[in-house]
Amino acid sequence: MLLLAVVIAIVAMSISKTGTGGNGAINSSDQGKTGTRTIMVYMIGSDLESLQGAATDDLEEIERSGINLRDNNVLVYASGARHWQNGFTNGTTYQLTDSGFQEVDSSNSGSFNQPRTLSGFLSYAYNNFKTDLYDLFFWDHGNGPIIGFGYDEQSEETMLLSEIDQALRTSPFSSNNKLELVGFDACLMGTIEVASTFDEYADWFIGSQEVEPAYGWDWSFLGNVNTDLDSTTLARGIIDSYLAFYINEGLDFYDLSLSLINLSKLADAENSLSDLFSSVSASLDRGDFSSIANAMTQGRCFQCDEYDNSFDLVDLYSAVGNLRNAHSLEAASLLGKLDGLIAYQRTNMLGANGISIYYPYRTKSLVDQFLTLYDRINFSPEYRGFVRKAAGILTGSRLTDLDFKGKQLSLSKSPDGGRPTLSIDLGTKVLESYHQSRYIIFKDAGEGYYSPVFSSSDTTLSNDGVLSANLYQNEFNLINNDDGTKAPIIATEAERREGFVIYRSAALLTAFGESFANWQNKLVFFLIKVDDDNPKGIIVGVIPAANIEDPASTKESINLAEWDTIQFVNSKYKIFDTNGDYTWDWQNSESITGWEVPGDSSFSIELSDLENSSDYYCLFVITDTQGNTYTTDMVKV
Repeated sequence: MLLLAVVIAIVAMSISKTGTGGNGAINSSDQGKTGTRTIMVYMIGSDLESLQGAATDDLEEIERSGINLRDNNVLVYASGARHWQNGFTNGTTYQLTDSGFQEVDSSNSGSFNQPRTLSGFLSYAYNNFKTDLYDLFFWDHGNGPIIGFGYDEQSEETMLLSEIDQALRTSPFSSNNKLELVGFDACLMGTIEVASTFDEYADWFIGSQEVEPAYGWDWSFLGNVNTDLDSTTLARGIIDSYLAFYINEGLDFYDLSLSLINLSKLADAENSLSDLFSSVSASLDRGDFSSIANAMTQGRCFQCDEYDNSFDLVDLYSAVGNLRNAHSLEAASLLGKLDGLIAYQRTNMLGANGISIYYPYRTKSLVDQFLTLYDRINFSPEYRGFVRKAAGILTGSRLTDLDFKGKQLSLSKSPDGGRPTLSIDLGTKVLESYHQSRYIIFKDAGEGYYSPVFSSSDTTLSNDGVLSANLYQNEFNLINNDDGTKAPIIATEAERREGFVIYRSAALLTAFGESFANWQNKLVFFLIKVDDDNPKGIIVGVIPAANIEDPASTKESINLAEWDTIQFVNSKYKIFDTNGDYTWDWQNSESITGWEVPGDSSFSIELSDLENSSDYYCLFVITDTQGNTYTTDMVKV
């Protein structure tokens, strides 16, 4: 099974998207053009092709699509892979014919991320294949607006948005001769910064807010292309077939989101965005950082995880909605513009409203590098100025220093036999900088150590500073299916949807080399689905953890049999001192543990009630708007 990097974080959202965008109909006056087409695919094979054959699979999908080649052309520029499993050669353009793909040009052999390479491909297609319409689709890894598109295995480089802009500026496509559709069969490219890169050069844009599964798009949509098919109907077909494929294959537990952006509406939306964030930036100067940070981040984030490997992409529609109370006129104006900008969207994700934006809040260690790259993007100077100002506060001196010593946790049983309530009165001071919280259940592991076995962000902070949670009294165990032995592991609640819950458990995969220096390691997450049919849980997928320093990490399949060992990552802590007193710095006593199984072994992960024979404790972990973390005292469950 081909799987991908999916990183899920559920946070409360204060607004639901309404209007003509989302799943609504496209305005009839905005229907795209019809006519003959030249479809250009800029395919960077990377490790997706050399290791997985994913590009070859999609090329075969294109061949089987049955596209009308009498009136349409399909051209593929191949680059960026150490090895093409179908015999393609890097730096070569291929044309789809009735007998398959045939080489038509090998003169454009530069590195894929050089602007002249993309520009050369576009010029070749335009000069040699005359049609009414031209579409450009990018295929490979995607890394959002800052790190950009693609990954070349040989040069280990990506293509920045500024380099794409330069390529388009020297291509035949301009304001007087626009591309019809531009789309990314790649992760995380559904952002307003990426879309803004194309508004001078194209009419319509398709991108995913979230990581795409390694299967990517269902390219059979090409079978519907004919001279009577308008561009927006074609775009809707791309989006609908993308969602339908995963639903039909029973893979809809993955986060799926694909949007159509009307680029003719982009300039007005960007102007309204500049107006809003000029006002928000002035509020930062008045000391409103925490309220603004929460407004920007309480909606959906994309490719974010608890290891702080994040591309810092947030749902723009949610963020603007959360800013309405303090900036009502500017926010209302931008929300209206976004309704027109987001022409069509399909998603199975709570809080994914069609377009994202960069906002620094998780990945503090790389913020300076990110801002340097972000300043190279031709996008709203007002927003970029706001981001730089917010980042300075994020990484600056602490705004508050919360102290929860002396605050007592309480655990009260439900009168109707339901889940007990865990609560603590943190005081109103916490409201000034509170961002989010979670509770962790620990199991007494003996010898003074305590191991986490369950974690959930299903918590609530009241207006008077009382933090509470309805406690799930569960733990996960790794089960050896051969002999029935089991060992506790930690799994965190990743997402709740109607009818099921997805948890994930971290594990380290190791492949032994001839020497220790040749060993390979990869951190992954096992996805466990719990529903009525599987009350104890069932493993439904394995996905790589995010690695923002590795552009090839966002879209990758995992074959466990290729790894020698799987070590489920756990930790244990000295939470109490020798006198039995709680130690507030217990997180510094972490000792990494794990349960190791062979990569080709048979095992399962099982959710069960807490054991009566063991002692369990629970606490809250609180994070403020600058990313500082605090813990409460513990209480025995």
